[in-house]
Order: sequence, then C-alpha cells, then structure tokens
Amino acid sequence: MTELNETNSIIHNPNFSNSRLFIGNLPPCTKEELEGIFLPYGKVFGSLMRKNIGFVQMKCAEDAKRAASSLKNNLFKGNIITVRKGATPRSGAGPPLPKLTENVNDCEILAMDTRNTQYAEMIEKRLKLLHLKVDVLFPNAGVPLGKVLSTIAGRGCLYAILINKQHEKHRSITLNILHGQQSEHRNMPVDDAIKLIEADFRKTSRGILANSDAAKMRPPQSTPIKPGTPPKPLPEGRHYDPMQTLLKLLANKAPLTVSQYDRIIKYLQERRALQMKVELEDAGNGAVTAVTANMPDPEIALQKKMMEILSKPSVAEIHYNLLYPTLEAVKKDTGILDLLKDVKVQKALDSLIDTDLGLKVEKWMNF
Repeated sequence: MTELNETNSIIHNPNFSNSRLFIGNLPPCTKEELEGIFLPYGKVFGSLMRKNIGFVQMKCAEDAKRAASSLKNNLFKGNIITVRKGATPRSGAGPPLPKLTENVNDCEILAMDTRNTQYAEMIEKRLKLLHLKVDVLFPNAGVPLGKVLSTIAGRGCLYAILINKQHEKHRSITLNILHGQQSEHRNMPVDDAIKLIEADFRKTSRGILANSDAAKMRPPQSTPIKPGTPPKPLPEGRHYDPMQTLLKLLANKAPLTVSQYDRIIKYLQERRALQMKVELEDAGNGAVTAVTANMPDPEIALQKKMMEILSKPSVAEIHYNLLYPTLEAVKKDTGILDLLKDVKVQKALDSLIDTDLGLKVEKWMNF
C-alpha cells in the first residue's frame, strides 16, 4: 500500500513532469501491459489510466524522451497511440485532452493490399500538392475497419481514404470525412474526390494555415525560380515526418511490415540518386574549369599555324638547279608530255605517291 501511494505521489508531483509521458488513444489494457511497452527504454515508476488516455512515469527525462520518440504513432493492441510529454494529471475531472500537434496528418490513406502501394502513393503526392499532410497506412487485416477509422479520427485526422484493388482498377476511392458532419463517399472517382477534399480543406483552420504558410514560402513573382534550380535541402539530419518515424522504428529494431521496408528502401534510393547527382555536378564543374583553363584558344592556335606556313620560303625562292623550273617549261617538252600520258608511267607515279618517297625528298631538299 505504501509503494502504491508513493507511485501516485510521483505521478501527481509536478517536480517529476519532465520524465512523465502522456499516452492517447489507449485500447483496453492493464497497467502491466501499458508499462511493459515502456520498459525497454528505462525504469518505469508507475502509470495511471483513465478511459482511453494514460500517464507513465519514467525514471528520468532522457528515458522519457527516448520512449516518446520511439513509441509515437505506434500500434498497440490495434490502436495507434500518441505519446508525448505529459503534464500533471488533474484529479476529479480527469487529465486534460491532448492538444493538436504538428505531427497529426490531415489525411490517412488506407491501402488494404501492398499491391496497391503505387496507386496509394500517387494519390498521396496529389494531396501533398494541396498542402495536406498525408501518409499511407497498411492496416492489419485482423483489426475491424471501423476501429481503424475511429482511431484515425481520434488522432485529429480530417480525412481517411480507403483503397483496394477494385478502386485501383476503376480509378476511384472511398472517402471518409472525419471532422464536422462526418460522411462517407464510396467508390468516388479519384479526381472528384480530390476536388472535394481540396474544397473542404480550404474551409478548415488547418487548411487556411497550410495555404497561408505555402504562400509565404513561394518566391515573389519579380524573382522567379530559374529552370534547373535544385530544391532546398532538408535540414541536416532530418527527414520528412512520416519517413522520420519509420527510420526511428528501424533504428530501434522495431518490427516493420514488408511494405514499410519497401518505402524506406525506395526513399533512400531516391535520396542517394539526388546526392549522387549533386556530387557529380560538383565534380564535373571542377573538371570543366580545369580543362578550360589548360585548353589553348583554337583561334590563336590557327593564327599561329598560318604564320608558320606564311613564314616558310616559297618554291620560287629555293635555289636548286631544277630540270623544269616552271610548269611552262614542262609543257614545252613534248617528249615528257607523251611519256606522262603512258598508262604504265602513270601507274608507276601513283605507286611512288603512295610511298614516303616524297617526304624523304622534301627532307633532303629542306623544303
């Protein structure tokens, strides 16, 4: 009894709030089961549960931070739980409800089969162009769809999209609007569904804020982005939130599905290709600069060659006793002309031309 009172005292003590965690969207479970998922990250002093929310008291702030980072948005007994730094629980009225955080997605795409991954990611990209925070999930076949939708809605998600092989075949989706007046639109053409989401999202406070932030990030029209300008890199050591979560799960050796491994591999391959392109461009620019610096100007080289040719003495200036000093002298000798017309002589001259005799004569006469 004394130990129980001490545990309750620690959980309600504001001095220990830095090492206290809040857990939202809890499924029905025992205190031992709840505390069990936190034990790999450090000593657990105790826990407190009320309906579908709870608190866990860790030994120190470092353990709490590590547990929150690893268990956030993890699946626990069929529910995707939220884990964050907790305040002091209030008695009587119960603990305060969690506030909406930046990590909450605006839309979740539920792919019922991993073979629909490409179709789901196509829709994900289109929705992200509308400034929605979107992620693709592959729900467990053993969990009822109604419970999955309830879990997503409980996290503050605005829309849920259901995709199966029939949807992909007919280019359609089933859209669930989870906020305000909830509604379901079955087998809706994907273009119509995205237009509906866009129009509805613009009316929400999140949509107004997202479009406002996007407008601030756009460059002014007077300074348009030049074609080929690379996108701004991500902050050092940081990936996009959905991928950051998957990479943390992988780093902590948490169990992942085959589709989640595929998404990580695809993402890393894309990042590798981008990095390789940047490095090759940097290396190429350096090589081009070096080659250009050492390459002679072709116009100067041509001028130099012409000057060398012009500076050589002409044939008329060479002082040798030639048999026929001019072409006119050759023409006057009818005997030599008749000889040159002989086919055998012509073939012999052709053979001499094909040899290096001409070069040897030129060298000997110092042409």
